[in-house]
Amino acid sequence: MPYVERVTKAGNTIEIERYFTSRYKKKGISRGDKVKPTKEEQEKVNTRQAERKLRILINANYGYGDYHLVLDYIRRKGEPDRTPEQMRQDIDVFLRECRKEYRKAGLKFKYIHVMEIGKKGARHHHLVVNKIDTEILQRCWYKAYEGHNRVKVFPLDDSGNYAELASYLIKYTGTHKKGTDGALQGNSGREYSTEGNRNSAEAGKRTGRNRRAACNVYTTGYTGVITAFNERRTGLA
Repeated sequence: MPYVERVTKAGNTIEIERYFTSRYKKKGISRGDKVKPTKEEQEKVNTRQAERKLRILINANYGYGDYHLVLDYIRRKGEPDRTPEQMRQDIDVFLRECRKEYRKAGLKFKYIHVMEIGKKGARHHHLVVNKIDTEILQRCWYKAYEGHNRVKVFPLDDSGNYAELASYLIKYTGTHKKGTDGALQGNSGREYSTEGNRNSAEAGKRTGRNRRAACNVYTTGYTGVITAFNERRTGLA
C-alpha cells in the first residue's frame, strides 16, 4: 500500500513519520465524509502535535552542555504560596536579568519556559536555556525572588535527541490545563513561551510502498539506526 513519509532534520536528529494512504495522487477519488473527533480524541491529537513541535524546537536549538533548569520555591510552614500571577512576575524578572548577564558574557540568551503548580501545591519554573555559568543563573533567580529559592541544573546529554524532555514538559501542560487556574503555561498563555530559538528544522515529504504498519521513527545523530517502538533496523527508509 502507498505511504507518505515526512522526514524532518532538527539539529543532530532525523525524524521520520510514515502514514499509509490509498488515495495519494489518485485521480477520480473524492474525499469521504469528514468525521468530527471526540473531545478526548482531539485532545490526544493536540497533545501529540504540541509535543512534536516542542521536540523539534529543542532538538534544533539546544545540545550537549545546555541546561534544563528547574527554578524552585522552597515552601515554609505558615507562609503563603506564590500565586500564578506572582510567579509570572518572578519569571519576567529572572528572564530580564538573564538577558543582561548573557549580553555581558557576549552570548545570545535563548530559552523555553513552562510554569508548573504541582498537585500538592509545589511551585516550579521549568526552562531549557543555553549554557552559561550556573552561579549567574542562581544570582538571577535570587534577584527575581528574594525568598527561599534554589536552582536545579540538569545538563543536556550529547544524543541530540530530547524527545523525553519535550514529552515531560508537554505532559505537565496537559495535566495542569485541566485544573482550576491553568497555571502550567508560558507567559503568552500557550503551553510554553520561548525566545531566541532561531534554528529551524528541515522538512520534506516522499512516497513509497511498504506493507509494514505505519509508525513514527527517529534517527539519532545521523547514524542510520532507526528505532520504531521496540523495533530496530539499519539504514534509512
